Amino acid sequence: MLGEGTGSFWWKVSCEDMDEEYDEWYDYAVFTIDGVEIAKIAGETDWEQVEFAVTGAGTHTLAWTFIRDDYDEDETAYDNAAWVDGVVWTPKPVTVTFAAGGAAEGEAPPAVEKYQGYELELPGAGTLANGAYQFVGWSDGETVYAAGSIYVFSSVDVTLTAVWELKIWTFGEAVDAPALSFTTGGEADWSVDASVGCTNNVSAKSGAVVNGGQSSWIETTVSGAGTLVFRWNVMGGIYRNKPFAFAKVEVDGEEQAQESKTESWKEQTVDVEGTGTHTIRWTYLRTSGRDADGDCAWIDAVSWTPSEETEGVAILVNSVAVEFETAVDGKSRTAAVAAGTTVEDVKVFVGGVDVTAGFKVAVDGTTATVALLGPYEVDSDTEESSELWSDNGDGSVTLNVEVVPGLYYAADSAATIEALKRPGAAEPAKTGDVLTLPKQGGSQGFYKVWVSDAPIAADD
Repeated sequence: MLGEGTGSFWWKVSCEDMDEEYDEWYDYAVFTIDGVEIAKIAGETDWEQVEFAVTGAGTHTLAWTFIRDDYDEDETAYDNAAWVDGVVWTPKPVTVTFAAGGAAEGEAPPAVEKYQGYELELPGAGTLANGAYQFVGWSDGETVYAAGSIYVFSSVDVTLTAVWELKIWTFGEAVDAPALSFTTGGEADWSVDASVGCTNNVSAKSGAVVNGGQSSWIETTVSGAGTLVFRWNVMGGIYRNKPFAFAKVEVDGEEQAQESKTESWKEQTVDVEGTGTHTIRWTYLRTSGRDADGDCAWIDAVSWTPSEETEGVAILVNSVAVEFETAVDGKSRTAAVAAGTTVEDVKVFVGGVDVTAGFKVAVDGTTATVALLGPYEVDSDTEESSELWSDNGDGSVTLNVEVVPGLYYAADSAATIEALKRPGAAEPAKTGDVLTLPKQGGSQGFYKVWVSDAPIAADD
C-alpha cells in the first residue's frame, strides 16, 4: 500500500490451537504491516474481522502468513490452512489546493482531494489574470510545474501557488494577431502597452509626438483580398471643428478611416481588394503643437480574414505571400525564406481558407518546403483498428485522417482510384466530411489516401 490509511479484512484458520498454558503457538496465521505483527489466530475458527491502520509516508507491505510445525499433537484432522477475504483499503485523503500567486483577477482552479501517489494532470491558470505578467506554472515551494504536467500527490496536503513572469510581448501578440508581423517608425515608435487593452489589457500604443508634422506609425502586410477588422481608441485633439491630432488607417497608402476622439474602443472594418501583397498602416499624427488630452492612439483585436473568392494556392510566410517553385514530383513546393523562419511562420491558403493542416511544412535553414499530405497507408489485413482506421461494422472502413475543407481527397485501393463517399476525388471537402471506403478483403484491403489542392485524376 502507498501512504497512510485504514483497512479491514476477514480471516479464519483450521489448524492446531495454541498452548495457552505455555503460551506456545504451533500452527497459526499472522498478519503483519511492514514486518510488524498486528494480529494472529490459531485453532478451528470461524470468520473474524480485523481492522488496521497504516501510518507514515511511502510504500507499506501488508502480509498474511500461515505457519505450520508439521505435527498435530491431538491427531485431529485439520485442514491446516488459512483463508483471507473481504480486504478493504481506504487511503487517507490528501488535498492539493491552488493559490492565485498575486493575481488580482479571476479565480484559482478548485482544490483536488485524492490520495498519496495519485497522478494529477495540472490545470492551466483558468480565469486568473495578472496584468502584464504571464502564467508560468504551479510551485510547491521547491519545484515549478508547467500546466499539463503530472503532479504526484505526497502524503500531506499541499498548496500549489501560481508563478508569474513579466511577458515580453510582440506587437502581433499584443493586438491578438500573432501570425502578423509588424514594424514601426516615424518620429516616435509605437510600443506595447501592457496596462490598456480591449481584450486582455494589452494593446499597441502610438509614440509621443508633440509638434506639427510629426507622426508615429505601425504597419503590417497581408496577402490577397480579404477583410481587416480591428479596434482603436484615439485620444487626439480638435480645434475649431478640425482635428489637429488624430489617427488614420491606410491600405497601400490610401486612407480608409480616420478618428480624432473615439471616447472608448471602437471597431473598424476595412475591406482589402486585389491580389498580391498589401501594406496596412496605422498612423497617429499632428498638424499642430496644440495640447491634446491623452494625445495618443491604441489598436487592439486585429484580425485578418482572406477572401473566399481568392483562387488557387497562396503560401504565406509571416503573412507575406511568397513564390514557391513546384518540385519535380509535383506534390511539393519550395521557396527561399529568411533565416530564422520557423514552421509556424508558414501558412497555406486554398480559396482563401487556411488549410495548413493539410500539408507537411518543413524549414531547413533558408529553404521552406510545403508538401501535400499523403499517402496515408493502412493494411486492414494485418492491422487491427488503430489510430489510422476503424472498422465501422457495416461493411465500410473509416480512415481517421484530418479532413481539411477546400482540399481534394481520393483513395487508392487495389489498382484504381475510388471516389470516397464524401468527399470525392472530383470535389473539394467540406466541413464535417469523413473518409469512408467500402470494406474489402484479401489484397484489396490496402488503402492509400491522397490529398491535393486540385481534382485528382485516375492517372495521378
